[in-house]
Amino acid sequence: MVQAFDPHGTDVKDTMKRPLALQLTAALLAAVVALLPAPLWAQEAEPAFYHGYDFGSESTYNPATVLVNRGWDMMQLGDTQRDPWHFDYATNAANVLDNLAHAPSRVSAEGWRRFLSREVFPLSFTPGTARWVPNYTLHLLGGGQTFAMLDEWYQAHGVPLPKLWSALTLMSAALVNESIENKGVTGRNTDCIADILVFDLGGMLLFSSPAVRRFFSRQLEFFDWSTPPVLTWPHVELHNHGNYYAARWPLPFAKQIALFSYFGTWTSFGLSYKREDGYGVSVSAGGASTKLIGSQPNLVENVVTFVPAVGLFLDRRGSLLASIKVADIPDYFVHAQLYPGLIPRAKWLGGFAAVAKSGHFVAGLTTTLGFGLGGRFGEMGATSAEPVRAWTRR
Repeated sequence: MVQAFDPHGTDVKDTMKRPLALQLTAALLAAVVALLPAPLWAQEAEPAFYHGYDFGSESTYNPATVLVNRGWDMMQLGDTQRDPWHFDYATNAANVLDNLAHAPSRVSAEGWRRFLSREVFPLSFTPGTARWVPNYTLHLLGGGQTFAMLDEWYQAHGVPLPKLWSALTLMSAALVNESIENKGVTGRNTDCIADILVFDLGGMLLFSSPAVRRFFSRQLEFFDWSTPPVLTWPHVELHNHGNYYAARWPLPFAKQIALFSYFGTWTSFGLSYKREDGYGVSVSAGGASTKLIGSQPNLVENVVTFVPAVGLFLDRRGSLLASIKVADIPDYFVHAQLYPGLIPRAKWLGGFAAVAKSGHFVAGLTTTLGFGLGGRFGEMGATSAEPVRAWTRR
């Protein structure tokens, strides 16, 4: 039996009597129950986000890549190893599920005002307190768009109950993501409460609306520009993965020019130019996340640091064809991506390369299956050389 630790001095006893599998099932079913009203299960006549393109980022999109890109997204940050087998998933997932099961008491222990001002409403603006920012971008909007696009993917492939499978896929990825962010803590974690119970579920409900899907696919063009995950050899690591989105808002006086945003572990803004034949070029500048640092040993209050970053992107009909990104980080200092569809006699094939500040690099091939193989040549920085930073209860 694992006992959670209350940092205010109160032991929370017998909080993990239920088996982990039952807790996981309960958490997933809670997400599905929120979507049960019949009007939400009606299928759309015209897809908003998934079109079945055999080129670009959409050609690599499927539930497995969503699970990896969204679930292991935080492994991109520079204080984390890229070995996906390194993490203690059981301990971390148990703590996440324990906090979800006792959400009201954990929020009360932190303080509702503190929780709402830092996690839910945009009322705090310092790096250590503005944790609501990724909740809106990655969980509410990003998670909602992912739910809708997965729903359309399952529909296009003839899977029964597509919204049910979409919800299960999204919640499974959320559990993995929150477990990695938990970083060995056995104690209070209100971050996962806000992420999953407020914003992930809220995003699914929001993007269950046909009107919302139409707005984010027509008036505001919203795309999933995640990267195809690659396993490297002989160092078995996960590279080139990440959950990324792009948004374009055409200017009313010049429809070919649009305001542009690229975000995920990045937060950047710029401009986009779209030609009549569907090709678009976008450029953005902003910040890239570099480290996820636990501020206290018995709490999950991660602080993210940012560094300057710029990116150049080529797409066709909203499906990303190629990109090159430069950020002031040790490992992926320059990151170039070529999606399937551009190599004339092998349109199923793509590739990527990332160069570290040390001059060492990682490169590989990607496919329309959504995954690829590659190799790492030399140490890439903190990603490979430093141990995972994890807090443990003492």
